[in-house]
Amino acid sequence: MNICVYEDPGLLRFWPLTTTKPVYDIFIGTGTNVEKIKHHFTDVAQIHLYTRQHLSQVLGEKYPEAIVNMPPTEGETLLINGRLVVNKVVAETLRKAEPGCVFYVGGEVAAVKLAEPDLPENFWQSLTTPGKRVEIPVHHLTKRELEANLVNNLWDIVELSPKLILDEVFGEKTSYGQKGLVFARGEIELDNHVILDDRKGPIVLDEGVVVESFTKIVGPCYVGKSSRIFPNSYIASCSFGPVCRVGGEVEGCVFMGYSNKRHYGFLGHSVVGEWVNIAAGTTVSNMKNTYGSFRMTVEGRRVETGRQFLGSFFADHVKTGIGTMVSGGVKIGVASHVYREAQTDIPSYTIHTPTEKIELNIEQALETAKRMMSRRGVEPSKNYLDMLQNVFNMTAEERRSAGVVKKRFSFYNTEGSYGHG
Repeated sequence: MNICVYEDPGLLRFWPLTTTKPVYDIFIGTGTNVEKIKHHFTDVAQIHLYTRQHLSQVLGEKYPEAIVNMPPTEGETLLINGRLVVNKVVAETLRKAEPGCVFYVGGEVAAVKLAEPDLPENFWQSLTTPGKRVEIPVHHLTKRELEANLVNNLWDIVELSPKLILDEVFGEKTSYGQKGLVFARGEIELDNHVILDDRKGPIVLDEGVVVESFTKIVGPCYVGKSSRIFPNSYIASCSFGPVCRVGGEVEGCVFMGYSNKRHYGFLGHSVVGEWVNIAAGTTVSNMKNTYGSFRMTVEGRRVETGRQFLGSFFADHVKTGIGTMVSGGVKIGVASHVYREAQTDIPSYTIHTPTEKIELNIEQALETAKRMMSRRGVEPSKNYLDMLQNVFNMTAEERRSAGVVKKRFSFYNTEGSYGHG
C-alpha cells in the first residue's frame, strides 16, 4: 500500500506556522503528524508527501525516504489529510478498510482509500497550490465516519498536545514520580532537587534530556531529545521538540524544536516555532481581565476561539527583546523581531516596536538564522535559505497592508532601549 499525505485548504488557518512548514510537520503531542503516520505504517511500500512548491526541496531534505510532490503510479493508495492525528486505532481502521472508502471527521475529508491512484492529473497538481484545490472525487465511494482528531485551528495544538501525550507514552518506566508515570527513552540527566509530578499525567523525557536543580515538571509533559530545562523552572502540561532550552514558568505550551526560552518570564498556552529566541523577562498573557474567551484573526476574519486560556503563536525564527510583553491571541510572523510589546498580529520579517514597524532586511534575517543555527551545530542548506527568501517575497503584501515601512532600524534612533536577551 502507498500512503499519500496532503495539505488541504485548512492549512491557511495555521498561518503563520505553516508559512515555513507543511501542516503535517507541526509538532503536537510527542511528534509531528507525519512522524505519527510513519510510526504506525511501517509496513507501507512508499510514503508520498504533498506540499506547496516553496517547501518541497526542504521537505525532501528532511524526509529523504519519502517522495515529494509526485503521485503513486499503481497499487492500493491511502490518502491522508495532513491535519489528521493518527494513532494505533486510527491506523488499524484505515489499514483494514476495503478500498473505495472515504473517511470523514466532523464533515471534513480525513482519509480516502483507493484500489488504484487513478485520480485526475489536475487533482495531484492542485495539492501544491492552496486556494486552487480540485476536490477529491468521492461521490462514488463508501462514506464512513472516523473517530479521530482533525486539527482545525492553531489553538487546537495547545489543547490537544497534553491529551496526545497520554496516548503516545513511550520509553522505560523510571523510579521517579508518585504514580510510576515518569518515562525515559535512553540516557537522561536529572540534577538534585528536581520534582517530577506525575499525578495529573505522564512525563516523558527523551534521550539526552537534562533537567537542572530546583525545577518542577508537572505532567502530562514531553521533553524532546537533547533538550535542557534550566534551574528554578516550573513546567506544566508542555510538549517540547528536540534541542530546546527552557527556563522560567511555562505552562500548556508547545515548542516545535531548537528554540530558546532560557530566562525568567511567563509563557502560557502558546505555540513556539523552530529557532525562536524568547528573551529574558518576556511575558505572554494567557487570560483576559474579564475572564472571557479570546478572539483571533483567522484568514482575515475575527473568530471566537472559545478558550479562556490562550497565549500567542510564534512562527519560526522570531526573536523578542528583553522585557517584552505579548498579549494573548497574537500571531507573530516568520523571523520578526518584537521589542517592548505586541498587542496585535505582526507580519513576517518585521521589526516591531511600540512606535514603529520596519521591514527586516532579508540579508540580515538570513545571517541571523545562520548564526543561531550554528550554535546548535546545524548548517542551513541552500534550499532552506532559499525557502526563507521565498517566504520573504511571498509576505511582502502582508507587510504593506500592515503599514510596515522600509528604512534602516537602529537601537540608537528610537526612544528607550530594545536590547536582546
